Amino acid sequence: MTAQPETEADIPTLQETLITRLQEKGDLHDPRVAAALRAVPRHLFLPGAPVERVYDDVVIPTKIENGRAISSSSQPAIMTIMLEQLQPQRGEHILEIGAGTGFNAALIAHMVGPEGRVTAVDIEPDLIARAEKHLHAAGVENVHLHCGDGAAGYAANGPYDRIILTVAAPDILPAWLEQLQPHGRILLPLTFHGPQLSIAFDRRGDQLVSHSIAGCGFIPLRGGSGDPIHFIKLAGLSHAFVITYDGALTGTPQINETLAGWLQGPTVDLPAELGTGRWELFSGWRLWHVLQGEHAAAIDAQLSDDVALVPFLYGANTEKPFRATIGIINSKGMALFMRPPDQKPPTLHPDPQARAPFPLYVRGFGPQAADVARDLIANARQWDAAGRPAEENLRIIAVPRGQAPPTVPPNTLVLNKEWRHYLFSWPAAENENSRRP
Repeated sequence: MTAQPETEADIPTLQETLITRLQEKGDLHDPRVAAALRAVPRHLFLPGAPVERVYDDVVIPTKIENGRAISSSSQPAIMTIMLEQLQPQRGEHILEIGAGTGFNAALIAHMVGPEGRVTAVDIEPDLIARAEKHLHAAGVENVHLHCGDGAAGYAANGPYDRIILTVAAPDILPAWLEQLQPHGRILLPLTFHGPQLSIAFDRRGDQLVSHSIAGCGFIPLRGGSGDPIHFIKLAGLSHAFVITYDGALTGTPQINETLAGWLQGPTVDLPAELGTGRWELFSGWRLWHVLQGEHAAAIDAQLSDDVALVPFLYGANTEKPFRATIGIINSKGMALFMRPPDQKPPTLHPDPQARAPFPLYVRGFGPQAADVARDLIANARQWDAAGRPAEENLRIIAVPRGQAPPTVPPNTLVLNKEWRHYLFSWPAAENENSRRP
């Protein structure tokens, strides 16, 4: 039987506990966002879910297809981070793409006030119907729901002061900017051959300039404009996946069997002779690596005996154990980052030592395990020599394609997508690198 609060009076206590936790973690600073979390009861948008879980800082899947979530109620931490990035103001009209349960739209509706409006779009008719019931139960009246492909936005209610996507997109599509006010802001999880960043862009004429950036992980935009991230389930392993970016491994004969064989075969562990933290690798090295035009892969294993085959970079030996790591795959084999071989995964999750440094190691797999491990070590040292660029000191400018190629300043990396050129620079990393001996 689903647990419910003993009385309605329990809800403010649960809300306040969650708010305090988010503040202590550094994910919540804005009193206006905290006020929205107090005013909008999350359990009304997740009927039937255990209330203790509803008011925990966890993502809650709400629709599953083929064993993977296609819709969910996002983790409150990333919701608060993105609301602080969006900075909705009273009286504004906001477009949300990815309505989900309706909870995020309700939070925004509270922040813009009764004189403001929220238009929320979702491609799934059943999700729109549920969100409508949830919003009615919560007494939210200034949200308009529309069923359609979010790639097209919703021009009928535009233009919008701000646009937010709660699904990951591969590019900034023309329809969204056509519906955005000249000095508006668009906030979205953008994918860059795998890594995702929640980026708030401010419009400056034809250019978009990043205002704030945070790491994230969202379900891809559904419809015709989703991101082609590929999940390969490894043959014979119950819950191990390889996540390949931009199709780096697609079309390779028997790749499932090959990778599964490498994971279960002989390995080589080598010290990288670098000290780093897990957060630095996920938020820094991974993006920097793919911007070099390189292919990267992430390995994930959960809830099975196979979990021990995945090197421990991130994970836990909880009741439901899991492991995750990142690295490279090439013709020589596969190499993955790991902590020192004798370091055991924690028995608690989340890991309180996410940013704590440790001696970095690399595990090589495949026919030339030692060579591919050395390739990854060399790559990590190049990232280190570049000043360890990471999302915290990243600046992105998005320039329309179809015009003259952008002038690229020194120490800037460029990624060309269908609709825009993305220029990446790390001013803080450059300054730090200039101080290296």
